[in-house]
Amino acid sequence: MRRLNFCLLAACAALVLACSDKPATAGMGPLTPIIQETDDGGWRVRNAEGAITLTNTTEPGAIRYYYVNADAAEEGRREVAVDVTLLHSEAGSQAGLLYGFQENPKSYFLFTVRGDGMASLHAMDSSGFHEKTAFSLSTSVTETVTLGIVERGNEIVLLVNGEEKASLGNDRLGRGAVGIVAGHLGSYRFDNFAIQPVRSAAGQAVHARPDTPINELANKGLQASQATNNNRTGQPAPIKYFVTMDAKTGMPSSRIPLPADWTQLSNNREFTYEGPNNIRVSATSGATFQFTNNPDMAQMFQMQGTSNQPPMSIEAITQRFFMPIAQQTGRTLTRTYELPQLARKSLSDSSQYYSAMPQQLDAKSYALEWTDKQGISYVSVVNINIAYSQPSSYWILMSQYLEAPHEHFPAARDALINGLINAQTNPQWLALRNQQDRQRSEVSSRQHAARMNSLRAAGNAAANTGRIYSEISDINHQGYMNRDQMNSAGHQRTVNAIGERTVIANPETGERYNVQSGSNQYWVNQNDRYLGSDNPNYDPRLDPSMNQQEWIEYEEVQ
Repeated sequence: MRRLNFCLLAACAALVLACSDKPATAGMGPLTPIIQETDDGGWRVRNAEGAITLTNTTEPGAIRYYYVNADAAEEGRREVAVDVTLLHSEAGSQAGLLYGFQENPKSYFLFTVRGDGMASLHAMDSSGFHEKTAFSLSTSVTETVTLGIVERGNEIVLLVNGEEKASLGNDRLGRGAVGIVAGHLGSYRFDNFAIQPVRSAAGQAVHARPDTPINELANKGLQASQATNNNRTGQPAPIKYFVTMDAKTGMPSSRIPLPADWTQLSNNREFTYEGPNNIRVSATSGATFQFTNNPDMAQMFQMQGTSNQPPMSIEAITQRFFMPIAQQTGRTLTRTYELPQLARKSLSDSSQYYSAMPQQLDAKSYALEWTDKQGISYVSVVNINIAYSQPSSYWILMSQYLEAPHEHFPAARDALINGLINAQTNPQWLALRNQQDRQRSEVSSRQHAARMNSLRAAGNAAANTGRIYSEISDINHQGYMNRDQMNSAGHQRTVNAIGERTVIANPETGERYNVQSGSNQYWVNQNDRYLGSDNPNYDPRLDPSMNQQEWIEYEEVQ
């Protein structure tokens, strides 16, 4: 037997291979001829008018799953769904969809309803099980819940009762066998298992596999904007990929498909792209906020002078951060609307970055359109990325804008939004960064232990004149922005209007953080907390009141 990381003890599952070209029907669809009534391995399997009941009363932590192999021609564009009812369960019980099963090497995903009132997605690979996301159910676990997975290339969207809850993207997705799974003690009912092709719609984001030719992907990605493009031939407007380089690794970190007649700027502090007819696109800028529902943590925030700021609505964000700038520049807000495809893309991107702590991620994206009296129109693309964790969480507000004359604005706006939706992260760069981040985390833990032993032996002490302001998060590690873009002017002023902020950097690694200003020295510890001090002689590494934490001094760069 093999122990699983999320408290499941795997028994010998029923590994049943099958191929089926039959369309999905009511009941268990293509799984119907595979699942047979049986009593074996602690599991009792029963068929009641097409619905399947799996019951385990004797083997805690055991799992059982059934699957059908995928048709290679349909991979990347399937919709899989099943109705699940937890008839009897406890906290560790779970049942739902088995997704992306591959035998060699063995890996798969579990999208399940749990006995603790949550739904979650777990990934299994050679290193064990890893929770990717989890969220609370709005109904009782004893009620029937419809779970769905929709493929968009190598991205999947998770649905609960038809409502989109989360998305995930990586090169393991969009392929593999699918089926059902149940785990731990309990009784689980499955019905209406179905596999259907997903039909593409106009304007839908295109997520191609890594081997998709660039021109093919680009033409697909911007197809939705052709109606507003001033191309009288009716042919797709030529586009190309613009590559962003990572100065630290010397590797391309990402690429974005935009009109071929646009130009990428390298030495402009405010704008990153410009096009004909006075089209200009700003750099991305942002800021982080921390929040908690823990009364003790909230009190600590107050004592530290840190604002406990929960995620804000787009209306509140607009009024607080954008309207003051609009009034100064004579701009008028004309409309606000959601960008669900971009939100799914942002959520998928953030889930691929290494994190030392378990997090539940969420994302929302909006467009704010403006006009001024000089005949210029603007669109501010706003991303709100939220990471829930314990005991405190954080959210990141990111913004980028485009400006163009009224007559050229619709096509330019659509080109930018479609480009953002179809931007790609270099998988080799991402793998390297995640490897480096994981290694730094491991090395930091070892160095911290050694340093603490040394400090305890030295017995040094100093007065604590520092002030811990708040927790911080490496924005780049979360996939929300490029560190090299943090110093951009213009739109940075809009977002940093939230308060007095500054950027600090690790002099050795170049890692940067956006923090509250007002101190002469800044220190960052291994728990992603920073300390501001006005005493040049103060060293928190020698301060026993700092709970013997490891600190690195950062330099102010903005």
